[in-house]
Amino acid sequence: MRPLRTIFICAGLLASALQTTVRGQGESVSVPLSTYVARLDQLAEAVRRLDEKHPEGAPPIVARIPPAWHVVDGARGFDVPADALRRSLTKWRAAPDAASRTALVDELAAMRAEAVAFEQPASGSAAARTTLTDILARREFRGIGGPGAWDRFRQRVLEWLLALLARLVGSSRIPTVTSVLVYVLIALAAFAVAVWLYRSLRRNVAEEQVTPDRTAPAAESWNTWLAAARTAAAEGRWRDAVHLAYWCGIAFLEAEGAWKTDSSRTPREYVRLLAPGSARVAPLTALTRSFEHVWYGAAGAERATYDDALAELRKLGCPSA
Repeated sequence: MRPLRTIFICAGLLASALQTTVRGQGESVSVPLSTYVARLDQLAEAVRRLDEKHPEGAPPIVARIPPAWHVVDGARGFDVPADALRRSLTKWRAAPDAASRTALVDELAAMRAEAVAFEQPASGSAAARTTLTDILARREFRGIGGPGAWDRFRQRVLEWLLALLARLVGSSRIPTVTSVLVYVLIALAAFAVAVWLYRSLRRNVAEEQVTPDRTAPAAESWNTWLAAARTAAAEGRWRDAVHLAYWCGIAFLEAEGAWKTDSSRTPREYVRLLAPGSARVAPLTALTRSFEHVWYGAAGAERATYDDALAELRKLGCPSA
């Protein structure tokens, strides 16, 4: 099942990446840099006024925050994802406390400082950069870093896929086709999981059915086993009929003195107890194989399977088979 598990993992990662790309392309809000800074100031003031005793004030603020901003400053522009900010506000509503609200205000201040630094010439950005560095050095921003090697690799793969789709279907239809591809990959991943579960359940059922048959052949005579086999065959219980016919053969050989009674033996051990050159080795081997396939391997049994078992009994010398 390792290939199916690999397919599932790869499909899930690719679906997640593509879904992120589609969300970022379809829901970002384009605003001028000055408007973006003003909205950050408004959001910071709204968050600052929140009251831990009235957390219901958070949802209106969340509604004002788009999933992402596309900030434009002349010929330049940059994207600012806001999902983390929305999640932080939602989390604060569930568990309001002053510390997390202060952290939100600081985060908005850091976003504003970065926007202002982008607006100013490089020579005049030293003070803003110092302020931003001080803000990012605080405890709540520890562990935050840029994209790692895997993120960069995933981005290159996505760019390659989008370029390929653009050549195949045209750039205007990429969002629609990409969304369809996401759902196709999700469906494939679900199908892979379903196949894995189905095969695992089947394997577990088969393992539960493969239980040692410790019936002592000497407990009944071979005639009794044979009569029971014929009764099962008359009732159409072919699996039971083959099982009983096998033990008829074992009881018959035991009555012939082929071995001493020992209920702990396995079917293959009975075969090895016969002399290597004995004419009974081949029919007992065939009877044992048929019994194991039907009884242990959960293979299907029918009239022909039972007739073959009787033929092997006759080869063993069983007179009434």
